[in-house]
Amino acid sequence: MSLPDIIDLASAEAERAVTALGPSDDEAPLDEALDRLAGHGLTSREQEVARLLALRLSDKEIARRLSISPRTVSTHVTVILGKLGVRSRRDVLRFAAEPAPDGAGEAAIPATNA
Repeated sequence: MSLPDIIDLASAEAERAVTALGPSDDEAPLDEALDRLAGHGLTSREQEVARLLALRLSDKEIARRLSISPRTVSTHVTVILGKLGVRSRRDVLRFAAEPAPDGAGEAAIPATNA
């Protein structure tokens, strides 16, 4: 078994352990922030992918968790970025976390520096 395979296996085992424990108090704000993405036209699968993106998982890790191919994850990520009007995976969480300027509780599009 190669070192990358060992790392992937260890990462998958750690993810399973964390999932078995259930959500922590630290994840509650993340869940609330990602719930705001629903109003932006994301499908339920795209919302699942966005949540895992916010946990900084790679396409391969997301694919393993959702039992889909990494290529399908990549497509979902591209669609999510387009629907939210953001440029990077990191911007997805920023988008969800920022309150709308009118205070309506919806996410605002973050300012990105080119």
